[in-house]
Amino acid sequence: MKRKLCSIICLCSFVSIMLFACGKNTNLIDMSTAKNDEYMAIIWQDRTYAPFCTISINDCGTQIGYLNGETDDRICEYKDYPTDEWIANYLTVDGGAILFKEVNVTNIPDGLESEYEWNIKNEDWIPMVMVDDVLYLDTGYEKEANKRPDTFEGVINSEVDRREKTMVNDQSNFGTGCGYRYGTTEGIIEIYTNDKWQVFATEKIIASDTLILDEQ
Repeated sequence: MKRKLCSIICLCSFVSIMLFACGKNTNLIDMSTAKNDEYMAIIWQDRTYAPFCTISINDCGTQIGYLNGETDDRICEYKDYPTDEWIANYLTVDGGAILFKEVNVTNIPDGLESEYEWNIKNEDWIPMVMVDDVLYLDTGYEKEANKRPDTFEGVINSEVDRREKTMVNDQSNFGTGCGYRYGTTEGIIEIYTNDKWQVFATEKIIASDTLILDEQ
């Protein structure tokens, strides 16, 4: 009897140790999926996650949930990244995993690059600057400048991430310290950078296809 009791205790201890070592989460969440025109998204509470790239299963952490009631379709943590931004779908059949990004996340960690068009096309905003409550976008045009002018009509003094939209006056999404001047044509502004004047214009000017470059 004592030998049998000892065997049971040892077995229970072994199971407990194995569960702890595997980092198994017993409070798993049943997440759902939703299909749009481009991809199958994962829905968790009020968050929506889109496929970002394939990853190694070695980067999958503790399981936190599963999909659509299928307990074999596992959702795991990704490294030490916050789960409200990044989660991984462990692919049992293929032996790999897909990393999913919460759709509102704009800060992409170094070393991660999307493999899917729906992430890439929204990854970077066009270079832009806001001056006097007017948003100017980079036109791709530039003009040579022999020397830096002594004065500007203003200077960019704040910036946001390149994946964000400029919302504040004298702010850009490409850097600070650049001087600017107004063009002679309304709706155009020129940014002085790398010994050149980079031409920016309003959306209205760009859409009208009537961009006029002056030689001031």
